[in-house]
Amino acid sequence: RISLVGDWLTLYLVYNPGAAFSFASGATWIFTIIASVVIVVVIRVSRSLGSVWWSLCLGLLLGGAGGNLIDRLVREPSFGQGHVVDFIAYGNLFV
Repeated sequence: RISLVGDWLTLYLVYNPGAAFSFASGATWIFTIIASVVIVVVIRVSRSLGSVWWSLCLGLLLGGAGGNLIDRLVREPSFGQGHVVDFIAYGNLFV
């Protein structure tokens, strides 16, 4: 662990096979499909946005979904079932 703000916020490397809190770790391929659909929908919706705040929110969503999709496609154990890299630990609650 690398401490950023005491024990409240640290950096800690974890490879997550599932969703939040390693939920549904046996269904990784489903999250690959969901991330792909989210990316397509966000790109299509973004063409008609007039609000800076919506653009910012959807840009953050696109970045997160894109990062997770890349991890799922190229990381171990196999194509489409890779583990997502998590590294921000909030106390001893979760990473």
